[in-house]
Amino acid sequence: MTTTGGTVNAIPLFTTATNIQNSAITQTGTGTTAKVGIDTTTPSTTFDVKGSATIRGAASVMGTLTLPATSPATATKGTNSQPESFAASSFNSTIATAVAQTFLWQAELVLCSLLMQAQITPSQDAYTNTLAGTTNYGTAVTLGLPVSEGCDGGCSSS
Repeated sequence: MTTTGGTVNAIPLFTTATNIQNSAITQTGTGTTAKVGIDTTTPSTTFDVKGSATIRGAASVMGTLTLPATSPATATKGTNSQPESFAASSFNSTIATAVAQTFLWQAELVLCSLLMQAQITPSQDAYTNTLAGTTNYGTAVTLGLPVSEGCDGGCSSS
């Protein structure tokens, strides 16, 4: 067998019947400390994928699914969470074709004027918002399903 070299922690890839090269998969640690990375040589969790993923079939999360903020908040500005996208298909009889329906779910920052609650300075709060749109008819629209704490009617998108 011929090898063109190897990298520590890289899982080997047989590129031909007689040639081994590095794959995009790495492993650090062993046993209960093992971490596997795809397209990263420094996995930070048990399974760390750098890039997009496609799961064909059912997926179960037996813990917490975390959609982190798009960037850290500052003293003057907060940020939204990453959106979770859900897709469906409906049939449009007017144009006689299937139309993709996309729904996004995300924690969205809003400015809440808490003057109504006897406070003088505005504060920031977050709420969960559902957005919807179609591929044929433009951008997403807010469906108005806010779930919030402390923004009783005094919220506006920031």
